[in-house]
Amino acid sequence: MFNKNKLLQVVPLLFLLCGTVYGQRQFAPGNEQHLSAPGFFEAHVMPSFNSNTAFYVYRIPYNRFVFIKDGDIYKAGFRISVEVSDSTEKHITRQIDEKSFSVDKYEETNSNDSYYEGVISFKISRGRFKLFPEISDLFSSKLFKLPEIWIDYDSVQNKDFLSPVIVLQNKVKCGGTYYYKLANFNNSIPFDEDSFSLILPSEDTTLNSINVILINNRDTVLKSTVNDYFDACIVPVECEGNIILQNLPAVKRTRNFVLNNFSGKLDEGALRIIISKDSGCSNPFKFNTDVKWFNKPFSLLNPEQAIKLLKYIENPPLIDSLLSFSRKDYENELNNYWKKYDKSPQEKYNPLMEEYYSRIDYAMKNFAALSVKNGAETDRGKVYIKYGMPKKIERTSDSNGKMVEKWIYPESNLVFEFTDLLGAGNYTLKK
Repeated sequence: MFNKNKLLQVVPLLFLLCGTVYGQRQFAPGNEQHLSAPGFFEAHVMPSFNSNTAFYVYRIPYNRFVFIKDGDIYKAGFRISVEVSDSTEKHITRQIDEKSFSVDKYEETNSNDSYYEGVISFKISRGRFKLFPEISDLFSSKLFKLPEIWIDYDSVQNKDFLSPVIVLQNKVKCGGTYYYKLANFNNSIPFDEDSFSLILPSEDTTLNSINVILINNRDTVLKSTVNDYFDACIVPVECEGNIILQNLPAVKRTRNFVLNNFSGKLDEGALRIIISKDSGCSNPFKFNTDVKWFNKPFSLLNPEQAIKLLKYIENPPLIDSLLSFSRKDYENELNNYWKKYDKSPQEKYNPLMEEYYSRIDYAMKNFAALSVKNGAETDRGKVYIKYGMPKKIERTSDSNGKMVEKWIYPESNLVFEFTDLLGAGNYTLKK
């Protein structure tokens, strides 16, 4: 199956937790493409005590850097600066984090699944502050200013409920202990095959349960009493390539309720989280966010076009039957078509549908030729859409000097042979 890329942009994350506020493309020699602008930002506010430490948490995918080949490795580096000012714009402090790293394989430098994470910390006092972060690539010297973030420390005091923290449901291991890992998607819940949890902090440590309602696109998808919780002062910590929420010993803690097994019920769109102490939902805390398909295939953005693109695997009468519905029903009918082949039809996200359209996107881009601009219409593109990336590709030339590619799928006992007859990059299926 095609290995999709998860969209992991630069992710600054700001937190206030337990007395703490934590509010390219690579090139071969002679070519370069600069660090792309960031995309996701989060802010979380928790109660504090005594001295306050701010943590600025970031995540940068490798394909946002300029890499330089040095012998057998590829090197990259960056600098992140965070300036803090008070409400009168008086400078308070500035912290800089400069990192360099290397990878062994060129393919890693172009990866959107591999990334560098880190944390910047600095002291603040009570009041209202503004963060001015910026990032630069060390090898291209390209500088990007990141969105400014406000920290209103005084406004978070004495609240029953605080903003939810979105984490991966499956914990990650760090030093022999398992911790929650931050999702880092701009306070949004990804529409994805991964499962996510909500950590719902409360300053009221006498609560034994809370009531939660989730409203997704105006539909109530969950009403639940949550009694799974842990008491802790949680702060973001870099550990073994992840940013985890570590439990620190502290005088003041929050009671952190955990809501699991809900993200599969969610569809793309708006999400409202309503939290209350009782089933009558008196004095509720309301938090608005959304569910986003960050890595949604381009070929799936237009439902009508997506139906027409079923032509690579379906016959024309079926496609015509889907197009006979009203345009406003195209998206629903397309989802119904794919749900028939979904191994988990009770969940909204359909990995098979994403796989198919991700293959189309890949084929359009990677198999285009001088004579065929749309790579999905080439013989290699059509085979790729149906069968995915072959286990092995053999490249040779025939007796006439024409380039030949042999795609081998040992698990299916299939072999496809393509020849570049005109030398223009358009390989024709021979057998």
